[in-house]
Amino acid sequence: MKGALIRPRHRVIAALEAVVRNGIFLTFFALAWALAHVFGWALDRSFDLCPHFAVWVATHAALTFVTVVTVEIAILLYMMARRIPTWIDNAYRHENRADNLGSLKRITVQGAERATARRTDAQG
Repeated sequence: MKGALIRPRHRVIAALEAVVRNGIFLTFFALAWALAHVFGWALDRSFDLCPHFAVWVATHAALTFVTVVTVEIAILLYMMARRIPTWIDNAYRHENRADNLGSLKRITVQGAERATARRTDAQG
């Protein structure tokens, strides 16, 4: 069963990488949007869990803003310069792997033994 799921998995990965490649500009905006929401959610949860941290952030708003924006930009630049181009370049590998998995013909050991026995019988 596991082998039957590997080929579709590679097809899905290749399709997602094609979407990233074809809509690279929109991909960066979507990544920035998602990252901003994750940071907002994390700050909201931390304020709920620790009100003293919320007061500290309020008194040091400029420092907090600069730190959050710097970290978000660093993550975005890392993704744009390293990770996303690698995903795009490796899309062909997933397509190729899915094609290879689909075209492989597996034979059992018994089937191979029978085929060998037939060949030796035919020769002898």
